[in-house]
Amino acid sequence: MAFIRLAARLKDKVTTAQPPSHHAADTPEDLPEGIRTFLGSAVDLPTEYVDGCWKAFSSFIWKYDDKGKTKGSEADAFRKFGLDNVLASRMLFPPTHYCNTPGCTYTSLLRDKDGPSKAVLYTLSDGACATFASHLSCPGCRTRYYPNYAVRNGIRVYYGKIPNEIQVTEHQYVERAVLNLFTNLLLISWTFATNGARVYNEALPQPENFPDHPDWMDTSFKLRPEHGWDGFVLLSLLQDYEARQVTLRVPHTGDQQERFTAAMHIIDSSKLLTRNAIKLCFNFAQT
Repeated sequence: MAFIRLAARLKDKVTTAQPPSHHAADTPEDLPEGIRTFLGSAVDLPTEYVDGCWKAFSSFIWKYDDKGKTKGSEADAFRKFGLDNVLASRMLFPPTHYCNTPGCTYTSLLRDKDGPSKAVLYTLSDGACATFASHLSCPGCRTRYYPNYAVRNGIRVYYGKIPNEIQVTEHQYVERAVLNLFTNLLLISWTFATNGARVYNEALPQPENFPDHPDWMDTSFKLRPEHGWDGFVLLSLLQDYEARQVTLRVPHTGDQQERFTAAMHIIDSSKLLTRNAIKLCFNFAQT
C-alpha cells in the first residue's frame, strides 16, 4: 500500500515527464528515472521490482485520490529520499495539463520547460513543508500556467476554482485552512498579522520535519506577518470574485501591495467580506 500511496502523490510529476502526444488521462507505461529511484529507496525495492509494481498497480494508482494529510512514514520517505530527485509529498502544479486559452490551437500536453522551483507550503496539519512548485508552458500561445493562475500578455488570470494552497510570494504558499484560522483570529479576537504569525511559528510549524538537506539549509520556514496579510487579502478577493462569477485579473509584475488595489476597490461588501475585513484590506494596501 505504501508504494501505491507514494506513487499516487506523484501523478502530476509523472504526467509532465511524458511526451506531448501522451493523453493525461491515460496511465503511462513507464516511470521517469527519478521517480523509479525514489520509490525503490522509499519502499526498499530493487529497480526491477519497482517496474513490476508499476505495471501491476499503475491503473489503480492513476485513479487513486489521496490528497489529504501526509502519513508520517510517507513524509519521512519524501524527506529522506525525495529531495535529491526534486520530489516532495505536497508538490504544487497547475490544475490543468492542457492549454485553455481561447483561440489557441495547441492541443498536446503543456510543457515543463524550466523545471520546478523550491517552495515552502505552510499547512495546518503537516506544518511548514519543503516542496516544489511547477509551472507549465503552452508552445502555441505562450501562456504560462502556475499553480494559482495563468499568465497571458503580462496579466495574471486566476483560475475559476479557488486553490487549496494560496501563493503569497514567489516561493511561499499558505494553505486555506491556515488562512481561515488567521481570518477567525482577526475577526473574533483582533489578533493581527504579527501575532497570527507568532501563533503559527510557535504552535504549528513541526520543525522536526524540516529537511536536513544541503539545498535547503538557507531556507526559512518561518511564516512572516506579510504572508498572512497577503494570503488574507487574496483569498478574500478570490471568494468575492467567485461568488460574483467574475474572473480575477491583476498585473503579473509590480509591487505585491499595488497588484490587488484596483481589484479591492470594486469588491462587493454585501457578500463575503465583513465591513471590518474590507477596511483592513484597504488599510493594508495603502501602507
